[in-house]
Amino acid sequence: MKKVLIVSYYSPPLGTGGVNRAFKFAKYLPQFGWEPYVLTVKKVAYFQYDYEKEREFLRIKHLRTESLDVARLSYLLFRRNGRKTADLGTTPAIARLARLFTLIDPKSPWIPFAYSAGLRLIRRENIQLIFATSPPLSSNVVGMLLAKRTGLAYVADFRDPFLDVYPPPTFLHRTVLETAFRKIKKRADAVTAVTPAVVNALGLEGAHVIENGYDPDDLPVISREKHEKKGFLLAYAGSLLGREFSLLPLLEAVREMDDVSLLIVGKIGEGYLRFIEDPRLSGKVEFREYLPHREALRLIAKADALWVTQEKKWTRNAVPSKLFEYIGLGKPILATVEGESEIANYISRFRLGITVPPEKEAIKRALIELKKREHKLDPSVIEYFSRQKQTERLAFIFEEVLSSQASRS
Repeated sequence: MKKVLIVSYYSPPLGTGGVNRAFKFAKYLPQFGWEPYVLTVKKVAYFQYDYEKEREFLRIKHLRTESLDVARLSYLLFRRNGRKTADLGTTPAIARLARLFTLIDPKSPWIPFAYSAGLRLIRRENIQLIFATSPPLSSNVVGMLLAKRTGLAYVADFRDPFLDVYPPPTFLHRTVLETAFRKIKKRADAVTAVTPAVVNALGLEGAHVIENGYDPDDLPVISREKHEKKGFLLAYAGSLLGREFSLLPLLEAVREMDDVSLLIVGKIGEGYLRFIEDPRLSGKVEFREYLPHREALRLIAKADALWVTQEKKWTRNAVPSKLFEYIGLGKPILATVEGESEIANYISRFRLGITVPPEKEAIKRALIELKKREHKLDPSVIEYFSRQKQTERLAFIFEEVLSSQASRS
């Protein structure tokens, strides 16, 4: 079995969608002839954790390294003081300071630790290929440096249009970031990205698109059970922390429809809670705090349809990983997004549901339409987005890269 080093700063138990891509690739690569070794950071401060996911991750060979980035330092500080690890390391003010004092990205203090540990791991385990996923770009800086040092084949992966979403604070920061990015693209033997829009936004000509997906092992066996509420249930799983989410017009629409209710599972900004607790929504909106991934899926699987939205800054080029989890559940999707949207492109291309602007009347019409007709997703579409299928495509790219490298030597 061939061996691949997967470089990913984010890993379980962090409760973020960015964890799943590398984690699930590592889980399924052995089915396609590749033994993965995950190189990641030691535990860091984060605003939510999923320890069920960590228990599964522990079955995968991995190496955690030290780091001097603010999230790691915050974790160590709060662990010693017995405080919550998310109190400092993830606050906006600290994040801005960390961005200002680190040239590539706030995780760049991890680079020297990851590089030295990765080099030892490559030599000890006879690794044959390096795969690194960003953001943070620091993960691919590590992958690129290791590939340059060892001469190994290298595949660079990009999960979002980071240059647009995380704009560098100064001209110097942008210059350093773009220089590192150019070097990564130049050294990589192949590039993968999560959507065609990310390929275009980052100028990744010739890149392979491998979307995010869903893991059948995470899906509940009760997905066909009817929910206990009467009427039509719309559900959402994930965080609603920004100021530009379209939750408010959705709440207005639900309030005015007698037989529609809403279930939200996740972390919500304090500013939204008072709207959810409006007496006029009593009995129509159920809110559950952040839950482990599988438990959240079990709850939303009882819904008749699933809701997806996105902050305006993300809408044009990014697709949240929850969209593909929704596909695995086989439920129709209601998307509320503004302007041109990659989410809308996927909804239309694969006939996943309905996309409307975040406006009350448009949402009401969409909910009426979803109630009127039975919408079943194409089984071939559901299969296409499974993590096994996505990993099979990645393994094929690995084989192509190794074959091409061998033909050149």
